[in-house]
Amino acid sequence: MQIIEKKMIEVTNNIFCARVIANNVRSDFFYNKPVDTSYNSYLVKGKKNALIGVVHNDYCKEFLRILEDTIPVSDIDYLVMNCTGTEYSDSINEILNRNPNIQVVGTIPAIKNLKEITNVKFNEHIAKNGDVLDLEDKTIEFMIAPCLPWQDTMITYVSEDKAVFSGRLFSSNYVSEDIFDTDYDGYKTALEDYYKHIFLPYGGFVKKALNLIKSKNTEFIITSNGAVIKNNIIQKINDYLKLAKTNDTAEVAVFCPKHYKNTLKIANVIADTLKKCHINVCIYDVCNISENTINAMNSAKAVIFGTPTINKNAAKEIWHLLSEIDAVNAKNKPYFVFGSYGWSGEGTELVHRYLLQLRLKPFAKPVSTVFTPSETDINDISEYTRRFAESIENNWKEN
Repeated sequence: MQIIEKKMIEVTNNIFCARVIANNVRSDFFYNKPVDTSYNSYLVKGKKNALIGVVHNDYCKEFLRILEDTIPVSDIDYLVMNCTGTEYSDSINEILNRNPNIQVVGTIPAIKNLKEITNVKFNEHIAKNGDVLDLEDKTIEFMIAPCLPWQDTMITYVSEDKAVFSGRLFSSNYVSEDIFDTDYDGYKTALEDYYKHIFLPYGGFVKKALNLIKSKNTEFIITSNGAVIKNNIIQKINDYLKLAKTNDTAEVAVFCPKHYKNTLKIANVIADTLKKCHINVCIYDVCNISENTINAMNSAKAVIFGTPTINKNAAKEIWHLLSEIDAVNAKNKPYFVFGSYGWSGEGTELVHRYLLQLRLKPFAKPVSTVFTPSETDINDISEYTRRFAESIENNWKEN
């Protein structure tokens, strides 16, 4: 079921929201978990007019009807895309069909993406950090803020109205009749849930973006999903910053299927050695992969994977976990692979090569034992792990 707004909602002086509310929809971000959400697009009216963002393909017709009740698409001068995605392609293409002269504004990677998403030619306007788009009686400033959550993202700021357009940052799957954050306590859980599913691996980028927002005189944080924030702005930025800092506690995460006892024995030796080196470490059982396990893999400063070799392959549980790795932000993350085997031992090498292809940073070749680890094996693994601990601590100091 869906509920469609009948008219544009005025956020502040000549800034309007075309909002589509959708109930019980499924999102790729939320692992097919049904959510209630709103898709928000904003019209900034001046002597020239800019549309900031569009809505999901499923609601393209309703969105354009709401928009054109206020302004013909042909009168819009700029389409500003703070983020891109194939889920917006129908709305973008329809706007381009109705107004081929419109200028599409985005970062360099955003424009590149939009060319492939739309497969049509359009007038492009590259947004660079600090650039200002002049609407004659309003200005839009661009702040490049990548990985929110993709590399093409930016934040825009209308200084005359002290309004930050934050894209998915501060967004939530929360709907109410009031477009503003009047019931902040009521939707705070939805805000945190949205952050956990989308931004948890990107905490460092979120913190940089929050600093950009704090540098501006801000009275509105205007989001692509959920409520517009206008009350107690600084406090809510600081609350959001606490979510970003949850990534700072994880140091090393060890993953293995615990029902393979010899591989688990090696995992315990590794964990004990890291603890003696004063490194925060946790072992995760990949037989039952939870969101917590996935989050740990993507937020830890270093990762260690354990697998036996089964029919010349790694354990299926490890492959299942690795399908959830955030390859973009895992680049240069330190890792090594370990395991026990009985005959040929290809499992650890296959996982090692896969992580190498994803451009994680290998410590050394995989460490493995034949069947049950001996005392000599345990001593060797402990020394191997101690050297790994030393290498990552030196790397952390340098960074």
